[in-house]
Amino acid sequence: MCFYQNVARSKTNPSMGGKVLFVLGWLLVSIAVPDGLNASDVQTKSFPVPVRIDFGQCLQTSLYVKCKFIEYNLSYPQFATEETGKAERAFQRVISAIRGKDPVTCLDLCSGTGGLKSEEEQLYTKNVNSLIKSFADNVLDEHLNELRIDIQYYIGDTQLFIWGLNNPPGRPTAFRTWMKFHRNSTNELLWEPQIGRLDDFSELLMCIMRQRARTEKEFKAVEKQGFTYELAIPGTIEGDTAYLQFNGKVYDCNIFEDSVDPNDEIMSFYQGAYHVLRDRSIEDFVQLYTSKSRENYMEWLTGKYKDYAKWYHEDLIKSGRKVVFILDAKPFYFVFYRKNHSRDKAIRFADVVRDPTDNKLKLTNFNYFDYVHEFLNSKELFINPMLKPLLTGKSE
Repeated sequence: MCFYQNVARSKTNPSMGGKVLFVLGWLLVSIAVPDGLNASDVQTKSFPVPVRIDFGQCLQTSLYVKCKFIEYNLSYPQFATEETGKAERAFQRVISAIRGKDPVTCLDLCSGTGGLKSEEEQLYTKNVNSLIKSFADNVLDEHLNELRIDIQYYIGDTQLFIWGLNNPPGRPTAFRTWMKFHRNSTNELLWEPQIGRLDDFSELLMCIMRQRARTEKEFKAVEKQGFTYELAIPGTIEGDTAYLQFNGKVYDCNIFEDSVDPNDEIMSFYQGAYHVLRDRSIEDFVQLYTSKSRENYMEWLTGKYKDYAKWYHEDLIKSGRKVVFILDAKPFYFVFYRKNHSRDKAIRFADVVRDPTDNKLKLTNFNYFDYVHEFLNSKELFINPMLKPLLTGKSE
């Protein structure tokens, strides 16, 4: 769990008398309730992935993740009263232990029947103490009644709660953070007191819920079918499987040499952009970007790295660019490519967007990289297990 992540980072974020009575009262209630939940509480639906355009606005896309979840949308007092499943009670125990500044109980919630390994205990102790110092008073005491519990995701052997404040003090927008549990080989549910960032897929889920909290109307879970591809996400297959859902098209097109179907709007635009680079000038090419990316690109071309920028563009044309796949994530299109005349055959991708300001296709997100890009650029999560089999018929 990282209470602070969304406050402290741009991408993501991480007296005892009354508190003892609070914990004891919770324990007395929890003894009498069953571990299970009604099957109707657990849903499997699809969530649209948000993608940021030009360092600014996050847009809802037609790229989806599908997974099992329970949606709460409750204040913490309501959640503590109404939600009595095993994971919900574990969540409440962690909140109580952090709020009560009780590191011993915190470590007990991390430890299975076999106990913690020494390196785990050292790490968890450090993380727990940091969480207590940062949040026991100014979040979990002063603002406990204002906490919102949004959702619990089931992904592989992990159960991930997303929660936070809608009106955090000193912040203009809502923030969301997490609490992460995992089920071990003996099916014990253990807390993982993390500081910092989550894995790339969990960060996608975090980003979805963060944007939903800020917009209050977008990024809702939906029943979504009819995708060209629905592929299991690595790391979730053993347990509660999550899926990436998307449309797209396989290519084998050298944009400097091959002909393109003029009716293929995205491929025609992308090839035309790089013909501008080859046949006209770098400055003309840069004009095909969205506004903020265009500004950043021009700064790069004219700044201290201008000699490298010149070499980069000459090498780009010399090496060639072979498009192998275009992922349709309207209004974004992710163009995956390899160098054509080079030993470097790594797959990379570029962003194209239908700019909402004028409805025109443009290159975008120059020198910008967020968790969506990290996921799609990951050899472990996307490139090797998902994309390469589409291109070659086998994983590499």
